[in-house]
Amino acid sequence: PDKPDAPTPQMDVPAIDVPMNISGGPYLGDFSAAPKAPPVAAPSNAPMVDNEVVPIFRDPPKYPRSARRRGIEGVVTISFIVTKDGRVRDPKIIKAEPANIFNDAALKAILKWKFKAKLVDGQPVERQATQEIEFKLSR
Repeated sequence: PDKPDAPTPQMDVPAIDVPMNISGGPYLGDFSAAPKAPPVAAPSNAPMVDNEVVPIFRDPPKYPRSARRRGIEGVVTISFIVTKDGRVRDPKIIKAEPANIFNDAALKAILKWKFKAKLVDGQPVERQATQEIEFKLSR
């Protein structure tokens, strides 16, 4: 005997937002190289652009108390030079949403970060990089 096709049950599955950082601290974002500019005659001491910046130490930024109290989240994008010894030099805010809320915390943190040295012909070289730091409250 033939059985009629049973209707497929419909289920509502709630979306669950799990932060990437289990400790509840800010997500530090993914590393990316600064966008490549068209070739320009640059001085030989200009830092190279590198998409293989490898952090060996990250100091998470301190979440600003006033932003935490008001429930504000945001993101800051910083451009900087990674020196021959892996330190951060000349960090500059490229973009901040919302503006001026997380800038100081992001700059203070990135200045403590350290990166693996980039070697060219066996010699360490400076390079330009960008980093996005996301400030997200744990729920």
